[in-house]
Amino acid sequence: MLQYQALLIWIMPVLLFLLLLLPVFAYLLGGWKERRSEILTGIGDKAIQLYFKTFHPRFPMKDAAKGQDIFRQYYSSQFGRIDFLVPILLLGAIVASLLFWSALSALDWISNRPLGPGHLPALAVAAIMGGYMYVTYNMINRWSSSDLSPTDLLWQSFRFVIAVPMAYAISSAFTPAIALTVAFLLGAFPTTELMKIARRLVAKKLDTGELPESNKSEVQQLQGIDVRNAERLASEGITTLLQLAYADPVKLAIRTNLSFSVVVDLISQALLWIYVTDDLPQLAKMGLRGAYEIRGCFLDLARGGEEKQALARSFLEIVSKQVKYDPAGMENIWLQVALDPYTIFLWESWFNEESVQLRQGQV
Repeated sequence: MLQYQALLIWIMPVLLFLLLLLPVFAYLLGGWKERRSEILTGIGDKAIQLYFKTFHPRFPMKDAAKGQDIFRQYYSSQFGRIDFLVPILLLGAIVASLLFWSALSALDWISNRPLGPGHLPALAVAAIMGGYMYVTYNMINRWSSSDLSPTDLLWQSFRFVIAVPMAYAISSAFTPAIALTVAFLLGAFPTTELMKIARRLVAKKLDTGELPESNKSEVQQLQGIDVRNAERLASEGITTLLQLAYADPVKLAIRTNLSFSVVVDLISQALLWIYVTDDLPQLAKMGLRGAYEIRGCFLDLARGGEEKQALARSFLEIVSKQVKYDPAGMENIWLQVALDPYTIFLWESWFNEESVQLRQGQV
């Protein structure tokens, strides 16, 4: 009987190892290609030229006809499959080691013998399994939403590394009867929340007073940015709306794994926010969600026919009254936003023949 139990104990780590890494390889075979195709096919030749001119002026673009080829090369250099190699190896090595040690420890338990040298006590194994629960859930969730990057794998490796010491540190604040349960259930907490719990316990034990909670991220003022997306942007150094407004949208989409359309929309909102700040929600209710919509209205005002100009002028006055701006000031905002090179790139990225026909009333 013990032989079968021992065999099962060695089979389980192998299955658990495969379960954790399977979402990564599934993403590289499917989701990665879809993400690449979304970005490469979503930007036309003119937008590509504007992109390199705006964000990478030193990048060689001598032959505009080869823009798509150059753009593919740039994408591969920024987010190729090869970038996953080291994080996968690191995560695999850490997981394999922890599962191996856990299996050795379990063999001691079922044999009713003292733990061998280097084997782990029950609290450590519970912490490892709790970390495994969190990481595997996170990996499957990211694979299903095609949202996985090399940085994510490094964070998962970090989570495994801190699982045992954090479990010992935090469970020490509880009675021994529930220490094992606490060590395992810590895996239900995201890493950022786990760090907050640790800081609170330290502050309480050292009697330094309650640590102030970090304020809500500035970028969360925009539509479409929740805590998770704010953390993604923060991992790329984007913590303010000004930084977001002038970020490289292609690189940001690649690094954060947010949809390119979502990134473009967020940057469009941020570009308008830096001019109108807290009045952005009021403008959004009138159809002016971001810089993209402002440029459309400005082009009607500046280049449209007599009827379009009259309608745009009337709309400008209505908008100004709604947010209590001087019409001349609002017109200047439209001008500054519409002619911003970053807005022009967003316009060319989204602008297509159908939008032209819609604006002209042909559809």
